[in-house]
Amino acid sequence: MSGYIPTWRSVCEKWIQEALEEKEGEVTPVYVLYNAYLKDNPQQYLDIAQFGKILKSRFQNRKCRRGKQGAQIYVYKNVIIKTKAASMVSQETKKGYKPKAKSSDHFLPWIISF
Repeated sequence: MSGYIPTWRSVCEKWIQEALEEKEGEVTPVYVLYNAYLKDNPQQYLDIAQFGKILKSRFQNRKCRRGKQGAQIYVYKNVIIKTKAASMVSQETKKGYKPKAKSSDHFLPWIISF
């Protein structure tokens, strides 16, 4: 049983490796990272405490700051979520992607004719 790693943990570790990067001077609250994880992996739910433990094992630079009414907010210094939009745009450009018209564009002639 010593070599067993639960599926949710391996999925979370893989997401952290692929989706997060270190960037000097940035501060990201844990709940922002957690919500991004849940958005990308809705089928592999884990609570924020388990997520925080896995995140803490990868990034040791966790700090605590005070939020509204004295609540503690855990933040990670020098950790950000990688931007996926830039990589998606470059992949679509390589494939000859052409942007679609907006859904409201087909109403434009009717508005002008009145």
